[in-house]
Amino acid sequence: MRSKKELIKFMKIDRVSIEVVAAFPQRSYVVELDVPVGTSVRNAIERSCILDNFNLPTHMLSYGICGQRCDLDALLADGDRVEIYRQLEFDPKVRRRRRAISQKSD
Repeated sequence: MRSKKELIKFMKIDRVSIEVVAAFPQRSYVVELDVPVGTSVRNAIERSCILDNFNLPTHMLSYGICGQRCDLDALLADGDRVEIYRQLEFDPKVRRRRRAISQKSD
């Protein structure tokens, strides 16, 4: 007879727990999902429904797993965090240069 831990482990073999996260100027989202083994980044994002709240074209977004950029077809493992990145409105380096120039002239 199997112990409770063994049964839980046996039953979860075909599923993985992941998070899908996105940060936008208006709001941040974190969605925890239990998905089948072999789920891709694309499938996880679709299941999370995060992008349904925005009118952003997908070609303006990029994606990553735990801070490493990846393709939409990358497969997920247990504990992965899928991140949705948006394009920056301003390049931080350019912004700092402009601020430094304006402070010098004051």
